[in-house]
Amino acid sequence: MLEYVRVENLKIGDICAKNLYDETGYLICEGDKTLSAQAIKAIREFGYKGIYILHPGNNRRELIPLMEPLFDDMMLIDLFKTTRSLFMNHEVIYDAFNPKFMEDKKKLHELADQIVEVLIQADKEGRLLFEVEDQRTFNTWIYFHSVMVCFLSVGIAIKMGVPRKEITDIALAAIYHDVGKARVDAKVVNAREITEAEREILRNHPENMFLFLKKHGYSMTTLFGVRQHHEKMDGTGYPLGLKGKLIAQSARIIACADAYDHLVNKDPYKAKSMYAAEAIEYLSVNQEQDIACLKALFQIVAPYTVGTRVQLSNGAEALVVKNSTLQPLRPSVLIDKELVQLDSDINYLNVTITGIVK
Repeated sequence: MLEYVRVENLKIGDICAKNLYDETGYLICEGDKTLSAQAIKAIREFGYKGIYILHPGNNRRELIPLMEPLFDDMMLIDLFKTTRSLFMNHEVIYDAFNPKFMEDKKKLHELADQIVEVLIQADKEGRLLFEVEDQRTFNTWIYFHSVMVCFLSVGIAIKMGVPRKEITDIALAAIYHDVGKARVDAKVVNAREITEAEREILRNHPENMFLFLKKHGYSMTTLFGVRQHHEKMDGTGYPLGLKGKLIAQSARIIACADAYDHLVNKDPYKAKSMYAAEAIEYLSVNQEQDIACLKALFQIVAPYTVGTRVQLSNGAEALVVKNSTLQPLRPSVLIDKELVQLDSDINYLNVTITGIVK
């Protein structure tokens, strides 16, 4: 039985369901291998939030399959390597048209087109749903964050009916949105507590990247997506304190994706991440994000990822085994050994998920 387990709840003898890698792509734990105390310690030290495991021995039931991946492994590896290269290239500080950046830029444009095409097709087939946890660590979080914000931004834009060309421009802005942090000392970028002076330096990253990309002739959609992604609908954002529809649509989309990913995944700025359902509830009640963007976001993220244990309103505990793209709040679940489809089983039409079993 497949289950996503947070690191603090891993046990010796659990079987790792997927390969785990460090930031260089080196394999640190092979899928289908039993976890030892040393392996669990290494996973914790690398900064993983959790991993997928297979229950071993007699406890294993029929395997619960994950959704078919939206992207193939080679494309994801190319995207991660290109994104990492963008962040690591400090020569662009002195030469905006540095050959390595120009090479990465060309590759990024190709990948952005592929991402948009894949997600448009997934939406047509009713498969546009993000539910699998990624493998970010303390050392790789900012690269994974940029990639995931790109995926979510494209998904939001598709659901909002944004024209195809603009969606690609939004994809590029989403990948670039935090690259301006590469000019800031990594100790500041990765610190949970910083001084007010350091915070001001960090807050310059949207403007720095905006000015850099402007030299390369990017569209207004991309440029303002980068420059304004920290603006908020209530006017409390930065750098200009813009409010409401004064914020470019591309920036509102990226801001929404950015906020969600920060809530559900590990980064240096908080001690603990939220479950997807908790993040959705949090974003629903604050007034910082565009409502249309939030509605689109909630159509493409699964509140309860496969392997999540949930509490039902009838008092039973259940395990999420499959999500519904049409009714994300009503997935298929296992109650003991009974498979129940909450979105269609007439015996469970009045039964709802009331919380997550932690």
